Amino acid sequence: MTTEEIEKLREYERLEAEGYLLRLPIALGTEVYVVEHCCCGSHYDCRKNTAAKRNLSAVEIIEVSCRLGHSCKKIFKRPFAVKHLPLIGKRVFRTLKEARESIKNKEKKNNDE
Repeated sequence: MTTEEIEKLREYERLEAEGYLLRLPIALGTEVYVVEHCCCGSHYDCRKNTAAKRNLSAVEIIEVSCRLGHSCKKIFKRPFAVKHLPLIGKRVFRTLKEARESIKNKEKKNNDE
């Protein structure tokens, strides 16, 4: 190792010891799937809601029933960002399959209540 590489490693070790380094479970910029909820009246088309306003297109829209009548979950593909950290496993998923399973599990839980 060069002196420069050793110094860089020492700096990283110092930063880690001081709590300044954060290991992310997903690399920044990696495509993830974000589930958004839309609880609508029966005369409302979810496909024209927030996605259109923000110029995003949903990867998938899954309609489910809810206590208020009609509800849907929209799955968007987005680059992973630090703001997604607290939502991993709740609304942010690595794969489309995981996002779909989350929706199915929540719908099943709601129907059991």
